[in-house]
Amino acid sequence: PAVEEALRILDAEHFATAVVIEKKIPMHCSTFEPVGRRFREHLETVSFTAPRIPYFPNRLGCTIDVPSREDFVDNLATHVHSPVLWRHSIDAIVERWPGAVFVEVGPRKVLFGLLQKKWHKVRKFHVDSQEDTRSHLDAVIEELRVLAAEEARRHAV
Repeated sequence: PAVEEALRILDAEHFATAVVIEKKIPMHCSTFEPVGRRFREHLETVSFTAPRIPYFPNRLGCTIDVPSREDFVDNLATHVHSPVLWRHSIDAIVERWPGAVFVEVGPRKVLFGLLQKKWHKVRKFHVDSQEDTRSHLDAVIEELRVLAAEEARRHAV
């Protein structure tokens, strides 16, 4: 009951929508630090290439223009057991790319649900088909192409 009341107060008074995650998945908290250490060991064996689009780790809430291998390893490894700057990240993305479209791929709607926040009106999509994720994602991408073409026509007039 206390958690339910806290969620109600967060939403009503602070326009914050909290999502209660499963207890067995303590993401973004110190309980997951051993997982982060093991993940780091794996990441240190992986080759990284320069990204073609800006690298935007939500651990920092900002872009890294020229990320190093260590930037990738550190941000990915600590992501599982450290707080993330979700709201700051969304604010920064929308500020830099006002027409941003958000697509969550996976069987859950955690991030999609967090985008229901009241502080931004963004276009968002969720690919939730567990049987045929590829064709569902292709359909979302096609829908985005149609939206982009419509927007380009509106701006051309």
